[in-house]
Amino acid sequence: MNKIGFVGLGVMGAPMAANLLRKGYHVTLYNRTPGKVDKLLELGGEEAATPAALARSSELVITMISNDDAIREVYYGENGLLSSVMPGTIIVDSSTISPALARQLAADSAQRYADFLDAPVTGSKPSAEDGSLVFMVGGDIEVTHRIN
Repeated sequence: MNKIGFVGLGVMGAPMAANLLRKGYHVTLYNRTPGKVDKLLELGGEEAATPAALARSSELVITMISNDDAIREVYYGENGLLSSVMPGTIIVDSSTISPALARQLAADSAQRYADFLDAPVTGSKPSAEDGSLVFMVGGDIEVTHRIN
């Protein structure tokens, strides 16, 4: 995956995205709160104006968002991620959301010919900073092999 989109640059998301940038990945960034992208732009990231714009330019999209309501806004809101996700895109949600919403996101992603992995993490900010988070991934095993 050469083009990664990362949505949600809070306590956990910002260090996760920073690690990807430091490893040399091309990362497009979006955050609902203005200004959270600034430090990551200094590391070489690019900012997308909307989740839809991010989706159009990404082969892999990672979301790390605070709760179900925020996820719904990013995925389904005006200029939402699912409105523009490209066929063949892999979406990895690392947020802590309800199982019902994760299943709905998977079904709606499939309707757009995108793959969805539910991948919440265990760990804290120091683990996110040093790259030692543990991901608990649910989804198609073949899709997980494509992103290893």
